Amino acid sequence: MVVISEPAKELVGGGKNAKYVKECKELSLGNRSIDKIRGFEPFVNLESLWLNGNRLKKINNLDANFRIKVLCVQDNQICTLKGSLPCFKFLEQLDLSNNHLRDLDKMLDTLDRFQFLTHLNLKGNPCCEEPDYRLRVIHRMPRLKVLDMHVVTPLEKTKAAGVIGGDVQTLTVAFGKRAPLRQPEWDDKVQERSVLEQELVKEAARVRDVKIVRAADAELAQFAHNPYPDIPRGRSLPPNAGTSRAMAMWQTQQLGSTAGSSGGLEHTWPAGASGTGEMPWSTSKPRSADAASDSPYRPKDVLVLYQTDVRRDLDLLQSGTTLSNRPPSGSIRFERSKYEQFVARKTAGTQGNWEVRRNTVHI
Repeated sequence: MVVISEPAKELVGGGKNAKYVKECKELSLGNRSIDKIRGFEPFVNLESLWLNGNRLKKINNLDANFRIKVLCVQDNQICTLKGSLPCFKFLEQLDLSNNHLRDLDKMLDTLDRFQFLTHLNLKGNPCCEEPDYRLRVIHRMPRLKVLDMHVVTPLEKTKAAGVIGGDVQTLTVAFGKRAPLRQPEWDDKVQERSVLEQELVKEAARVRDVKIVRAADAELAQFAHNPYPDIPRGRSLPPNAGTSRAMAMWQTQQLGSTAGSSGGLEHTWPAGASGTGEMPWSTSKPRSADAASDSPYRPKDVLVLYQTDVRRDLDLLQSGTTLSNRPPSGSIRFERSKYEQFVARKTAGTQGNWEVRRNTVHI
């Protein structure tokens, strides 16, 4: 009894839905004892087909299925490659193992036309017993990646080019001596730098980093060893936080000690000075030499003095003018808060001047 394939019955609904038939891409009809292939014309988009384990003797009646990429027809009785096989221009995988294929040269004339074929299995056929079978197939089909379930190596390709193709350059070097077979390691890229050069580059980078760290530490040490650094003028780094805090504490202590002794300076009012419009003050010498050396005042420190003109004030009062924000007669006061803000701005490296709206004296 001859069994004919019926691929439509493998689909849902028995193939009555034309959409399912047209969109079908994979179909398996293995182990069905099929003798003849029929009914594949509507499957125009078929890409993978399994017909293994049947009784096929020829691959035919598949001309309309030229989009097939995977064809598995192992374990059949195929003895020729004529028929529909040459129509599969996009074939990538072909399994013809355990069939009755002979005459390897005629088979290769058909198989070497497939430009996309990368996987081929011919195990279990009489053609595999021919001399240099594997090298002949590799030489005729250089695009193969897997032959008989084994990966094709570069060494096998080189050997096939020399033994089958007669490549003189591969077979000999000079004077008829056979050259060693090319090894895959020869194609590895040589390192641009040797191991010694790579170690030297790493060591040089480490030395550069150490120099940078040491230079930064040396610059910070200049401020760390000087508890009373000069105020930066914007051309160097400001002192660190610890130095600024120590300097502020020292200034606070000195200002507190001098405030208890009237600032360390004595002032006297010359006779008749109140009616002349001049500055009613005169400075005397410091009380001791130690007080002069320990003074918190530095060059460019500013002492704010308030001028009191009694005669002019009386005239203004008689004329009905109100005096606002006038200090008591003969008062003298140091603008501590403003000066501390000024020193903080200078320490941060910000340019600016101390704006004074009253009479000032530079110590």
